[in-house]
Formats: sequence, C-alpha cells, structure tokens
Amino acid sequence: MCCTVLKKIMYITTKKNINFFNYNMIYIYMYIYNDDLYKILESSKEDPIHIINKNFKRLAMRYHPDKNNVQSDDIFKKLVYARNILTDEIKKDLYDKKIKYKAILYVDISINDILNSIVQQITINRKIIICDIESIEIIKLNLKISDNVPVNKSIILNNLGTKYNNIIGDLYININIINTYLYRINITNYNIVLQHKISLIQSLCGFELVIPYKINNPIIIHIDKIIKNNISYFINNKGITYIDEDNNINKSNIQIYFEINYDNISNDFINQLKKLANYNNCYKFINNATLS
Repeated sequence: MCCTVLKKIMYITTKKNINFFNYNMIYIYMYIYNDDLYKILESSKEDPIHIINKNFKRLAMRYHPDKNNVQSDDIFKKLVYARNILTDEIKKDLYDKKIKYKAILYVDISINDILNSIVQQITINRKIIICDIESIEIIKLNLKISDNVPVNKSIILNNLGTKYNNIIGDLYININIINTYLYRINITNYNIVLQHKISLIQSLCGFELVIPYKINNPIIIHIDKIIKNNISYFINNKGITYIDEDNNINKSNIQIYFEINYDNISNDFINQLKKLANYNNCYKFINNATLS
C-alpha cells in the first residue's frame, strides 16, 4: 500500500521512433482506445449497463451490414467494440481510468510537410506518479505524418500518456495545420487553397501551370480554355485526408483561384485588341449614370 506523501520531481529521458505512414495503423490507434466510445453508442459515462445495451440494439438495427452498404459495416464493428467495453464492468472501469489519465499534445505541421511526409521531431514531457512520487519522463518522438493520415482526428499512441501507479493513459496527438506562402487550408472542407496570378493573355489563350505538389513530383496542368477572374478551379483528390461527420474517410481537393493581372497591359495591346474585336468606345448612358 502506498503511503508516501512526499512529492519529488525526477527527469528521465527515453527515445522512441514512431513513423506514421500507413493509415491502417492509424485507424487501429484511433478506434481501439477512443474516448468517443460513449458517443458511438449515444450514451454517457453515467448510463447504467441496460441503457447502453438498449442503445446498442437500436443502433445495431440501423447500421447492420445486412441491411446497409459497405460503409455501415465499419460503423457496426465500432458499435460492437464499444458495447463489449462499456458493458463489461472491469473493462469499462479500466477504459474510464485510461481516459482520465490521457495526455494531449498539439503538433504544428505545415501543408508542405504533410504532402512530403517530412519527419517531425517532437518532445513529450510525460508525467509519472507512483506512490505520490512524481517524475517527468522526457520522450523524443520522430513523427511522420503523410497525406493519407486524417488530419482532423487524434493520433493515439497507446500507453504513452500519464502513468498513475498501475494505470497508464494514452497519448493523443492533435495536428494543427500551418499555412505557407504557397498554400493555405480551407478549414470547412480541408481543401488546399492556392492563389495564382496570371496575365490577360494567359487567361484568354491558355498556359501551362506547374504546382510544386511534392518534392520531385510536381503537378503539371495544361490549361487551354478561358479563365475567369477569381473563379475556383479544382484538382480533385490531391489534397489531404480527413474524416467527415459521418466518419467517412475523404480526400480533399486542391482549389486554385486565378487572379488576372491587368496592371501590365500596354495601350498598344489594347488598341490591337479593339481592332481585332471591331470594338468602339460608344456607350449609351441610362439615367445619366456614370462610373465612380
């Protein structure tokens, strides 16, 4: 039995290498120890077991794979897993304790680093409390996030959270996407937004656009149609991975805004354009309206 009341801080350093480039690995971490098990069953921590079972039966009928599509099969598996944990008193107690002692880490990562799977070196100060003696374990992680890892869900590392006697919580890593000079993220749909200035000639006659998408793997687009000013154009399924409100896995798009630059148009060019279009400067003003 622990009886020591003295609190002492100690620092211990360990090193771990964790590379996330396989979504299936992330998928396991996300759902095996997910603090949304209660939400999955539309329940709360205070609900008795018979209420949790009742909710499971109602949801299982709705999402049973025999009655729905392939996507519902994943939802049904989550329902079964959540029910198995939350209706077993021992497993539920352990689950609640692991959630209580989870640790949360926010990691800043740029869009370029995600697209190119650049390794992020991060440090975790993990709290360990044993018999009221507190220590800090400094853990070094090499974390690689690629564009097939959902950026809007926590990456969960088992047993790397707070350790309290024989209870070890999990570490939840949340990604904070940083915009760059070239890209910014649309937080509503996770599209990668790119603004690009073009000349009037390019907007009318077409051009070749090279987007530095990934290192040594640019996206080259041949545009042969008229481009309108400040209109969005999309490159589908070349963005980053995210999970929507229905827990479906999606790939966002690259969204390009073309801005036509009129500043460098010469008078000679304008005159030639007028002749080509048989254009004149005669206007009929209505109600004496003028341009401001």
